[in-house]
Amino acid sequence: ENLTNAPSTDTDAFITVKDCIGRQVKVPKNAERIACLYAYSGHVTVMLGCGPEVVAINDGLRRDVLLNKVCPGIGDCIVPFTHGSINIEELVKAEPDLVFIKGETAQNEAEVEKLEKFNIPYVVIDFNNMEEQMNSIAVIGESLGKSERAREYNEYYQDCIAKVQSSVADIPEQDRARLYHSVNEATRTDSPDSLPADWIKTAGAINVAS
Repeated sequence: ENLTNAPSTDTDAFITVKDCIGRQVKVPKNAERIACLYAYSGHVTVMLGCGPEVVAINDGLRRDVLLNKVCPGIGDCIVPFTHGSINIEELVKAEPDLVFIKGETAQNEAEVEKLEKFNIPYVVIDFNNMEEQMNSIAVIGESLGKSERAREYNEYYQDCIAKVQSSVADIPEQDRARLYHSVNEATRTDSPDSLPADWIKTAGAINVAS
């Protein structure tokens, strides 16, 4: 396991978080400057009430119309991540206490080296189904000192799942909706082990791509 240390000797000011790929990461107990280089992490950070602390985002968050209405000003943050690459000079300029990246970025050694060279604590957020997504929300919540709020949201998520499953349980197979989910283009879809596939199954529909 990789241990990322923030540049300080004050251990009381930090907590250790297990991220979504099993890394034990030392992060500030009260991060005041957050970089969300994975769009999803930005959505969750805002949902948990930490939008004002976001200082760096990816281009997708900058262009997210609804997010900019919910959290005015977030689109004006520094954008040090475009086309899958971290502009480390721009990221350092934002002076983040904590960075959220996606699993795909963490698999790129060159991108990880940029963060480690400047000793910037980064938490990897990754998931492939609803259970893992709820875990990712818990990880972000713990990283931001918002564990209770994350727990409340995950309880709401689980209640919604249970309500939907109860509603569709008695629908005969022949009467279930047949659904195809396209991703950006008509002939591209999700894999059977993806989050959208999990949603489709839970909603009682038949995923024709599976």
